[in-house]
Parts: sequence; structure tokens; C-alpha cells
Amino acid sequence: MEGAKWPDTRIRATLLHSVGTEAQRIFYTLTETGTTYNHAVTALRAHFVPKVNVIAERHKFRQRAQRHDETIAHVSALREMLVLCEFGNAEQDMLRDQIVEKAHSGRIRERLLLEDKLTLDKAIQIANQVETAAHNVAEFSNSEVPERDQRTTKKVRESLSKYEDVTDVIQINIWPIPHNALLQTKYANPGILPKCVVQNKNVK
Repeated sequence: MEGAKWPDTRIRATLLHSVGTEAQRIFYTLTETGTTYNHAVTALRAHFVPKVNVIAERHKFRQRAQRHDETIAHVSALREMLVLCEFGNAEQDMLRDQIVEKAHSGRIRERLLLEDKLTLDKAIQIANQVETAAHNVAEFSNSEVPERDQRTTKKVRESLSKYEDVTDVIQINIWPIPHNALLQTKYANPGILPKCVVQNKNVK
């Protein structure tokens, strides 16, 4: 390319022209700018690129836990944080250890600790499998509501509809409510809600 044949001084001048007048003004106030293109790049980088505190970045990385609303896909956020940690060849091990230590699911952590010679890829694979299985079990559980509980739920709702303000129901432990659930409301009447154990909380 033609640009590759340019002398170093021309490349340096082209760089300074490209960065704009404001950057040029700052550049000429700097020391150690030298006379070559490499000197100019080094001076600009030293001024504009903030220095990274590796200790602080590693601390933030180690504090980053998996949130309850996150899947194992949060590992992508950990990878971004790793860039500034300068772990070198230990990056993969550090990432694996962080997944194990900071997993929000005790079941996932236990499963990972049982694995012999656990690698990063294996840790991600196992965590994915456990999360998927837990999600599937939850879906099965939600779809299996006994007919008896559905009938009781209907009766409870019909009874509550008689009150002007149904928002005064302060706690229903399980909904749809099974036949032996605990319903707490300041208007509750044991005679109105059949098959339910009712407790008056005397809410003010």
C-alpha cells in the first residue's frame, strides 16, 4: 500500500491531523512526545487511556456473584471482567472457580464439587444441565394442580368477592390454595370459607 511507503514523520503528522484540533492542543502540552509516530502514540495513550488498578479489578471480579434472575449465561459478564484482571494463563481456572464459588444454586455448586478434574467447559455444561432440569421440574409442578384444589380455590374467591375491599387479604401461602391452606384476612369468617383453616390477624 502507498501509505506503507510514507516516512515516519509523515505518518506521525497524519495521526495528529486525524485526532482533531482539541486532541492536538492537548498533545502539544504533553511531555515525552518525541519525534516519531511510536512516540506520539505512546504519549497519547498515556494521557487518554486510564490506568487499570489490577488489584481493584480482581476484587470486583471475585465479588461478582450469579444473581437469582441469571442463568449460567452470566459467565459472559465474567469474561468481560477478566480482561482487566491480568490473570494470564490462569484465566480459565479463575473463571471456573468463580462459577463454582458464586453460583446462586446450592445444587449446582454441590454437583460441580463432586466432579473430578473439573474444567471450565465442563462446569458450564453441568450448570446448564442442572438449570434446565430445575426449570422443567417447575413446569411439571405448575401444570399438575389437583381438581380438588381448583374447586377450593373457586370457593375461596367467591367468598372473598363478597367483601368490598379484597385487598385486605394479607397473606395466602399457596395459590391456587389447597384445601388445608392457611388464609389470613381481617374479614375472614370460618363459616364462609369451607375447608380452610382461617386465622384472624386483626390488621389495623
